[in-house]
Amino acid sequence: MATSAAPIRRRAKPKLSDAGEEPPAIRGEKPPPEFAADEEASWALATAADQLVHPLNLIRHLLGERYRVVFVHVSGRLLVFESESGVPVTIEVTPYRLTVGFDEEVLVAFERGYVRLRPAPSLARKRAGTLELYRDPGFDALPERITPQVPWTDPQLAQAADFLRVCRGEALPPTDAREAAEDLHLVEDVVRARFALPAAREAARVERANDMRAWEERLRSMEGRKTPA
Repeated sequence: MATSAAPIRRRAKPKLSDAGEEPPAIRGEKPPPEFAADEEASWALATAADQLVHPLNLIRHLLGERYRVVFVHVSGRLLVFESESGVPVTIEVTPYRLTVGFDEEVLVAFERGYVRLRPAPSLARKRAGTLELYRDPGFDALPERITPQVPWTDPQLAQAADFLRVCRGEALPPTDAREAAEDLHLVEDVVRARFALPAAREAARVERANDMRAWEERLRSMEGRKTPA
């Protein structure tokens, strides 16, 4: 007969490392006042900050210039931006559900081709993403599609190595505080534009309930895969 015992959970006691230095005085910004008393808007703001800050920062890196919000669908799934020079950009936020797996894609289109990047999951070890290059020179030559072998580099290890180089003063941070604040302001603009639409609050309420239900299903699935002792 198989028996199982309830797992013992121990909470780690948080402790700050003391290097003998005074903490720096940092003046942070408060959340927008119109979101503070609105539970659905506060949830949407926190969710958007979690989902969008990295794509928004990558877009600025690829554009090489600032950009602004021009359209937000009431569902929050489709976002449209425009750069200072008029380049259009779109983001699709979780257009479909993945119960298991990771699916992310970046497509940079040009007049005669594109670059398509599908990064590996951030926690994957020694796993490379995929890169596809497409060129269409015109009617005088055949189009070509190239898929180079991307080095098998651990994403977290590479990020940690870059972080240490910045801490040692060997390199500048790829994103400074000013740029990070600009990303958060763009998130705020997205949520504000969405909640200006008539049905946004109800859409956010349904989305929040669906997320909670999906999380509960995931927990039940994890419990069901436990091996009896």
